[in-house]
Amino acid sequence: MTSGYASVSIDAVEVPGDGEPLGHRSFTDELGCSTTTVDGYRVPAGGTVPLSGAPEQLCLPIDADGPISLEGVDVPPSGVARLPAGVEGTLSCSGPTAVVVIGAPVESTAADDPIAVDLEACDYAPPSTSSIETARLTARLGCAGVKVNARLLDPGDHVPYHTEGEQEELFVPVRGPATMRIDDDSFETPVGTITRVAPPVPRSAVNDGDREACWVMIGAPPTGGPSEWDPGAEILE
Repeated sequence: MTSGYASVSIDAVEVPGDGEPLGHRSFTDELGCSTTTVDGYRVPAGGTVPLSGAPEQLCLPIDADGPISLEGVDVPPSGVARLPAGVEGTLSCSGPTAVVVIGAPVESTAADDPIAVDLEACDYAPPSTSSIETARLTARLGCAGVKVNARLLDPGDHVPYHTEGEQEELFVPVRGPATMRIDDDSFETPVGTITRVAPPVPRSAVNDGDREACWVMIGAPPTGGPSEWDPGAEILE
Protein backbone atom coordinates (compact mmCIF):
# COMPACT_ATOMS: atom_id res chain seq x y z
CA MET A 1 0.00 0.00 0.00
CA THR A 2 1.57 3.28 -1.10
CA SER A 3 -1.29 5.79 -1.26
CA GLY A 4 -2.67 5.68 2.28
CA TYR A 5 -5.51 3.27 1.57
CA ALA A 6 -6.17 -0.22 0.24
CA SER A 7 -9.07 -2.62 -0.24
CA VAL A 8 -9.23 -6.41 -0.18
CA SER A 9 -12.09 -8.88 -0.50
CA ILE A 10 -13.03 -11.97 1.44
CA ASP A 11 -13.39 -13.54 -2.01
CA ALA A 12 -9.56 -13.68 -2.12
CA VAL A 13 -9.65 -16.44 0.50
CA GLU A 14 -9.67 -19.84 -1.15
CA VAL A 15 -12.68 -22.05 -0.48
CA PRO A 16 -11.44 -25.15 1.38
CA GLY A 17 -11.57 -28.41 -0.51
CA ASP A 18 -12.98 -31.67 0.76
CA GLY A 19 -11.32 -32.59 4.02
CA GLU A 20 -9.58 -29.24 4.43
CA PRO A 21 -10.29 -27.55 7.78
CA LEU A 22 -10.65 -23.99 6.43
CA GLY A 23 -9.27 -21.39 4.06
CA HIS A 24 -7.25 -18.53 5.53
CA ARG A 25 -5.49 -15.41 4.34
CA SER A 26 -3.83 -12.61 6.29
CA PHE A 27 -4.73 -9.19 4.87
CA THR A 28 -2.73 -7.13 7.36
CA ASP A 29 0.21 -6.32 5.09
CA GLU A 30 -1.93 -5.99 1.97
CA LEU A 31 -4.01 -3.34 3.73
CA GLY A 32 -0.99 -1.58 5.24
CA CYS A 33 -2.40 -1.83 8.76
CA SER A 34 -0.28 -0.19 11.44
CA THR A 35 -2.46 -0.77 14.52
CA THR A 36 -4.78 -3.66 13.69
CA THR A 37 -4.50 -7.10 12.12
CA VAL A 38 -7.01 -8.38 9.57
CA ASP A 39 -7.57 -12.04 8.63
CA GLY A 40 -10.12 -13.65 6.34
CA TYR A 41 -11.43 -17.18 6.75
CA ARG A 42 -13.67 -19.47 4.74
CA VAL A 43 -15.11 -22.16 6.99
CA PRO A 44 -16.84 -25.32 5.72
CA ALA A 45 -20.03 -26.63 7.31
CA GLY A 46 -19.23 -27.87 10.79
CA GLY A 47 -15.83 -26.18 10.71
CA THR A 48 -14.11 -24.05 13.32
CA VAL A 49 -11.73 -21.11 13.47
CA PRO A 50 -9.21 -21.31 16.35
CA LEU A 51 -8.54 -17.83 17.73
CA SER A 52 -5.34 -17.14 19.67
CA GLY A 53 -5.47 -15.45 23.05
CA ALA A 54 -3.09 -12.58 22.28
CA PRO A 55 -5.04 -9.63 20.83
CA GLU A 56 -8.59 -8.48 21.34
CA GLN A 57 -10.47 -9.87 18.35
CA LEU A 58 -13.63 -8.90 16.50
CA CYS A 59 -15.39 -11.49 14.34
CA LEU A 60 -17.66 -10.39 11.49
CA PRO A 61 -19.55 -13.18 9.69
CA ILE A 62 -20.07 -12.62 5.96
CA ASP A 63 -22.75 -14.63 4.12
CA ALA A 64 -23.15 -17.07 6.98
CA ASP A 65 -25.25 -20.14 6.18
CA GLY A 66 -26.42 -21.39 9.56
CA PRO A 67 -25.86 -20.75 13.27
CA ILE A 68 -22.46 -19.62 14.58
CA SER A 69 -21.08 -19.66 18.10
CA LEU A 70 -18.03 -18.25 19.87
CA GLU A 71 -17.20 -20.26 22.96
CA GLY A 72 -20.86 -21.05 23.48
CA VAL A 73 -22.07 -17.52 22.73
CA ASP A 74 -24.51 -17.39 19.81
CA VAL A 75 -23.31 -15.08 17.03
CA PRO A 76 -26.09 -13.87 14.72
CA PRO A 77 -25.27 -14.15 11.00
CA SER A 78 -25.89 -10.38 10.94
CA GLY A 79 -23.74 -9.83 14.01
CA VAL A 80 -20.38 -8.85 15.42
CA ALA A 81 -18.63 -10.82 18.16
CA ARG A 82 -15.73 -9.87 20.41
CA LEU A 83 -13.21 -12.21 22.02
CA PRO A 84 -11.34 -10.41 24.83
CA ALA A 85 -7.57 -10.14 24.80
CA GLY A 86 -5.86 -12.99 26.61
CA VAL A 87 -8.68 -15.43 25.89
CA GLU A 88 -8.29 -18.34 23.49
CA GLY A 89 -11.47 -19.28 21.70
CA THR A 90 -13.07 -21.20 18.89
CA LEU A 91 -15.57 -19.85 16.37
CA SER A 92 -17.85 -22.71 15.32
CA CYS A 93 -19.90 -22.57 12.10
CA SER A 94 -22.73 -24.98 11.39
CA GLY A 95 -22.86 -24.01 7.71
CA PRO A 96 -20.38 -22.61 5.18
CA THR A 97 -19.32 -19.19 6.42
CA ALA A 98 -16.86 -16.45 5.53
CA VAL A 99 -15.47 -14.54 8.51
CA VAL A 100 -13.40 -11.38 8.88
CA VAL A 101 -11.35 -11.29 12.10
CA ILE A 102 -9.83 -7.99 13.22
CA GLY A 103 -7.29 -7.97 16.04
CA ALA A 104 -5.99 -5.15 18.22
CA PRO A 105 -3.19 -5.43 20.79
CA VAL A 106 -4.40 -4.46 24.28
CA GLU A 107 -3.71 -5.53 27.84
CA SER A 108 -5.26 -8.85 28.76
CA THR A 109 -8.88 -8.69 29.90
CA ALA A 110 -9.22 -12.42 30.42
CA ALA A 111 -11.87 -11.93 33.10
CA ASP A 112 -14.29 -10.77 30.41
CA ASP A 113 -16.50 -13.18 28.50
CA PRO A 114 -17.00 -13.31 24.73
CA ILE A 115 -19.95 -11.21 23.60
CA ALA A 116 -21.96 -10.79 20.40
CA VAL A 117 -24.46 -8.24 19.14
CA ASP A 118 -27.02 -8.48 16.34
CA LEU A 119 -26.73 -5.54 13.96
CA GLU A 120 -30.38 -6.02 13.00
CA ALA A 121 -31.47 -5.54 16.64
CA CYS A 122 -29.30 -2.54 17.56
CA ASP A 123 -30.65 0.91 18.37
CA TYR A 124 -29.60 3.39 15.70
CA ALA A 125 -29.68 7.18 16.00
CA PRO A 126 -27.99 9.97 14.03
CA PRO A 127 -24.88 11.47 15.67
CA SER A 128 -24.27 15.21 15.97
CA THR A 129 -22.04 15.17 12.88
CA SER A 130 -24.45 13.76 10.29
CA SER A 131 -27.90 12.35 9.61
CA ILE A 132 -26.59 8.77 9.22
CA GLU A 133 -28.27 6.33 11.59
CA THR A 134 -25.48 4.98 13.82
CA ALA A 135 -25.19 2.26 16.49
CA ARG A 136 -22.33 2.85 18.93
CA LEU A 137 -20.91 -0.60 19.68
CA THR A 138 -17.59 0.10 21.45
CA ALA A 139 -18.91 0.01 25.01
CA ARG A 140 -21.58 -2.56 24.25
CA LEU A 141 -18.94 -5.01 23.00
CA GLY A 142 -16.50 -4.01 25.74
CA CYS A 143 -13.80 -3.09 23.23
CA ALA A 144 -10.52 -1.73 24.57
CA GLY A 145 -8.31 -1.68 21.46
CA VAL A 146 -10.73 -0.33 18.84
CA LYS A 147 -13.81 1.85 18.44
CA VAL A 148 -16.70 0.20 16.60
CA ASN A 149 -19.76 1.72 14.95
CA ALA A 150 -22.44 0.24 12.71
CA ARG A 151 -24.09 2.66 10.29
CA LEU A 152 -27.20 2.40 8.13
CA LEU A 153 -27.06 4.23 4.81
CA ASP A 154 -30.23 4.76 2.83
CA PRO A 155 -29.97 5.11 -0.96
CA GLY A 156 -28.13 8.34 -1.70
CA ASP A 157 -26.64 8.63 1.80
CA HIS A 158 -22.94 9.16 2.46
CA VAL A 159 -20.80 9.50 5.56
CA PRO A 160 -19.28 12.99 5.80
CA TYR A 161 -16.10 13.26 3.71
CA HIS A 162 -13.46 13.53 6.42
CA THR A 163 -9.96 12.85 7.68
CA GLU A 164 -8.91 11.42 11.04
CA GLY A 165 -6.41 12.67 13.58
CA GLU A 166 -4.62 9.48 14.68
CA GLN A 167 -6.93 6.58 13.86
CA GLU A 168 -6.61 4.23 10.95
CA GLU A 169 -10.11 3.22 9.88
CA LEU A 170 -11.42 -0.08 8.57
CA PHE A 171 -14.68 -0.06 6.58
CA VAL A 172 -16.59 -3.32 6.09
CA PRO A 173 -19.97 -3.34 4.31
CA VAL A 174 -22.03 -6.26 5.58
CA ARG A 175 -25.30 -5.63 3.73
CA GLY A 176 -26.45 -3.76 0.65
CA PRO A 177 -24.72 -1.74 -2.07
CA ALA A 178 -21.56 0.10 -1.06
CA THR A 179 -18.98 2.45 -2.54
CA MET A 180 -15.92 4.12 -1.01
CA ARG A 181 -14.87 7.63 -1.95
CA ILE A 182 -11.23 8.10 -0.99
CA ASP A 183 -9.02 11.01 -1.93
CA ASP A 184 -11.54 11.91 -4.68
CA ASP A 185 -11.38 8.39 -6.15
CA SER A 186 -14.59 6.29 -6.01
CA PHE A 187 -14.81 2.52 -6.31
CA GLU A 188 -17.36 -0.17 -5.51
CA THR A 189 -16.85 -2.17 -2.33
CA PRO A 190 -19.23 -5.15 -2.34
CA VAL A 191 -20.22 -6.97 0.84
CA GLY A 192 -17.14 -8.68 2.25
CA THR A 193 -14.73 -5.93 1.14
CA ILE A 194 -12.38 -4.55 3.79
CA THR A 195 -10.95 -1.08 3.18
CA ARG A 196 -8.25 0.43 5.36
CA VAL A 197 -7.64 4.19 5.30
CA ALA A 198 -4.72 6.00 6.95
CA PRO A 199 -5.56 8.98 9.22
CA PRO A 200 -4.76 11.91 6.88
CA VAL A 201 -6.50 10.51 3.79
CA PRO A 202 -10.00 11.91 3.02
CA ARG A 203 -12.68 9.22 2.99
CA SER A 204 -16.41 8.58 2.87
CA ALA A 205 -18.68 5.55 2.69
CA VAL A 206 -21.44 5.95 0.10
CA ASN A 207 -24.67 4.18 -0.78
CA ASP A 208 -25.31 4.85 -4.46
CA GLY A 209 -27.65 1.86 -4.81
CA ASP A 210 -31.40 1.45 -4.45
CA ARG A 211 -31.69 -0.27 -1.04
CA GLU A 212 -30.43 0.23 2.50
CA ALA A 213 -26.81 -0.65 3.29
CA CYS A 214 -25.18 -1.53 6.61
CA TRP A 215 -21.51 -0.88 7.34
CA VAL A 216 -19.26 -1.78 10.26
CA MET A 217 -16.60 0.89 10.81
CA ILE A 218 -13.63 0.32 13.10
CA GLY A 219 -11.10 2.88 14.30
CA ALA A 220 -7.77 2.21 16.00
CA PRO A 221 -6.27 3.26 18.31
CA PRO A 222 -9.49 4.13 20.19
CA THR A 223 -8.78 7.82 20.72
CA GLY A 224 -11.55 10.02 22.09
CA GLY A 225 -14.64 8.78 23.89
CA PRO A 226 -16.79 5.88 22.61
CA SER A 227 -19.31 8.33 21.11
CA GLU A 228 -16.79 10.96 19.98
CA TRP A 229 -14.82 11.45 16.81
CA ASP A 230 -11.08 10.93 16.89
CA PRO A 231 -9.54 14.19 18.17
CA GLY A 232 -8.05 15.97 15.18
CA ALA A 233 -10.62 14.53 12.76
CA GLU A 234 -11.93 17.07 10.28
CA ILE A 235 -15.06 17.09 8.14
CA LEU A 236 -14.08 18.40 4.72
CA GLU A 237 -17.53 18.67 3.13
